[in-house]
Amino acid sequence: MTRRDSVFDRIRTGTGGLFSQLSGELMQSPAFMKAVQRALQGKELLDRAATRALKQASIPTRTEFKRALGRIEALESELDELREAVRVAQTTPARAGRKRASTNKASTGHKTKQKAGPRRQPKKA
Repeated sequence: MTRRDSVFDRIRTGTGGLFSQLSGELMQSPAFMKAVQRALQGKELLDRAATRALKQASIPTRTEFKRALGRIEALESELDELREAVRVAQTTPARAGRKRASTNKASTGHKTKQKAGPRRQPKKA
């Protein structure tokens, strides 16, 4: 143990009992407890006023910011999953027996207009 450690150890052990005694006496004091209670009420009023001011200035509160951040992180995770699925789909070879989807609109169930061939000129009689 060095000299510096021993000095700090003595201060810590010597004041530990003093702080415990002092806090015990303060907690038993009705005036001190009333002051603590009023301080907590004042803090609550201040928090509400700050929240109201932030809303009026269109600035998100900490709770709103955390909620938005959580949603952004969820969307980023979903995007990462989709990117991975696309990567896997692009690197996985197509099955041999699998037919490719036809690009012909007739095969998709949509009605298509039949293109007429070149018009024939009527025969002259």
